[in-house]
Amino acid sequence: MVTCCLSEKGTVKKLLNNSLIFKQGVPMKIKPVLVSLLLVLPVAHSAISISEIMAAPEGEDDLNEWVELYNNGSEPINLSGWIIGDLADNDTLEGGLFFGQGAIIPPGGFALITDDKTRVYDNFNVSPEAVHLYSDDASIGNGLSNNNDSVFLFDSLGSLIDQFPYSRTASGKSIVRIDGAQALAFPTPGFPNGGSASISDEDYCDWALEPILNQTIFPDPQSFSWKIRATRLQGNRTYLNATAAITDLFGSTVAQNSPFTDDPATFQKTSSAFSPNLKPGFSYLLSAALSTGCKDVNPQNNKAEKSFAILDKPKENSSFLAIENILDLGEDKKVAFGESIRVRVLAYRGDTGSKVVSLFLEDGKDRISKQSSFSVEEKFSEQRITIPVQLKFNCDDKFDAGSYTLSVKGLGTETSSRVKVEENRKNPCPENAETQKPVTSTPLVALKKVPSSIPANGSIPISVAITNPGDEGHLIRIWSYVNRGSKSYSGDREGNVQEMVISPNSNETVTLTNSIADADAGIYSLMVKYEKDGQKTQHSLSSPVVFKGNKRTTGKTGSPQKQSPQETQALQSRQSNTMDRPLVYSPEPRLLFESPSSKSKKIAPFFFAGALALYACIATFFRKEITAGTKGSPKGRKEK
Repeated sequence: MVTCCLSEKGTVKKLLNNSLIFKQGVPMKIKPVLVSLLLVLPVAHSAISISEIMAAPEGEDDLNEWVELYNNGSEPINLSGWIIGDLADNDTLEGGLFFGQGAIIPPGGFALITDDKTRVYDNFNVSPEAVHLYSDDASIGNGLSNNNDSVFLFDSLGSLIDQFPYSRTASGKSIVRIDGAQALAFPTPGFPNGGSASISDEDYCDWALEPILNQTIFPDPQSFSWKIRATRLQGNRTYLNATAAITDLFGSTVAQNSPFTDDPATFQKTSSAFSPNLKPGFSYLLSAALSTGCKDVNPQNNKAEKSFAILDKPKENSSFLAIENILDLGEDKKVAFGESIRVRVLAYRGDTGSKVVSLFLEDGKDRISKQSSFSVEEKFSEQRITIPVQLKFNCDDKFDAGSYTLSVKGLGTETSSRVKVEENRKNPCPENAETQKPVTSTPLVALKKVPSSIPANGSIPISVAITNPGDEGHLIRIWSYVNRGSKSYSGDREGNVQEMVISPNSNETVTLTNSIADADAGIYSLMVKYEKDGQKTQHSLSSPVVFKGNKRTTGKTGSPQKQSPQETQALQSRQSNTMDRPLVYSPEPRLLFESPSSKSKKIAPFFFAGALALYACIATFFRKEITAGTKGSPKGRKEK
């Protein structure tokens, strides 16, 4: 093992000459031989090795030279204070300049040694996993020579860990070790060398294209701009050509540009920013394509796409829906009855309590598809989802082929697109399809449990049961409030509104809570209202509830209505016997509240029958009186 004191900086030859071997009285005639051997053979073994050298970069040498190290061991190794050098000079390694990663190389990891003002990480495709090391001056060694040089690596004690001699380089190519042999290759800093392509007579290369958008939802057209970036993964300096186009949802080109036209590029090329004036309120697709002056070995990464949307108005609290793409349409851009399409939707939920988004196809009066739904759980969050929409079969010829509306509704907003639908010639009506008009089973909503009273300054929770017996999901929007007459005593009527998707053949229980802060004591109506599938028709349920407030209910004159102890006891008994009992949910219809007019209609026949009976009794009575009077008259007695 060669060790030395590293108190002063010197060349690698000085480090070797100052080693303990020469301090032990080795004859002068043997020293040159030992020096030659030390320069040729490594004298210490370690898991750290020099795996790749970039000595002839196409840019400035000092700013673009680098040396790659590899840890082939099973333990992490700290390289702090180690020495890197060439035949002319050496430098101490430091770590932590880039992202504070330090100087520890993990097992199987790579490290990259650069100078302290390097541009390597801007000009090369460096692995993000590589540890960043740098020399303590403006170059590695005395600047790596392009020919006939050697790179040495010493640990912090002066032990020679590895050396990498090389005889020649090529511009833009690195020198790699593959299976113990050296080769010129396309640079792979921080990556295994086995995947790098060796130099051949052909001008091969690999360039990757990337669209650059700083966001995907823009508040207005003025905030939108884009760039493209081409990065060299393999090959030499070349010329680039690139085209780009922006299309709307229907595939119509609304803007196009040529970012590169025979532009020279060495490592990376970024276009200028472009800001076309696009129409707000729509989704768009940016597509770009790249061609090179060399033979690109991977044309798949020469094309790229990115979708985005521009809002109609710059309202950060407003929700936004956009149909980005409609998949599974035929070459004629049509879909047949009974088939399904996939719709890619971009949904942004603003400051709204609504979180469910529903999709379906309709023509204004009939839906020709089942409803599909998804949820955006968090406020001020964006979700991009591809969701299927299943069209119904047209077995009874109820629907006509033509253009239908694909509606996307939810989050307090909506959007739509037109879809062409044609007859299903392949399978117009399968055996298991319904030949009659499909019967859609609507959800059944009923009160499940209602407390009998509300304490003063308290709240009342109620349970509502929702059952969906059908094979199609439904969107339910439900809320509750406490009222008497036309006034709500629990605040905003829709203050506790909830939205949910009821899955096919499922049951759900919803809990709604209402509070009364200041009202007269008495009997109120607890109202539950709901809408389904985005329809405007509201359905209602109601139940009486007693509010035990501090105030007494007043009559028309404004004076309190007095109740006797017997009346109070009877009311409390009636409440405890009826209203405290939970209402057991049943899918059968139940009577929860009956208006006076309905009651009048029901008792009218009984009242009429009673009136007829009373009339008959009165008529019989008067008839008897008349008969009795006739018998007692003088005329009657005379005739007798």
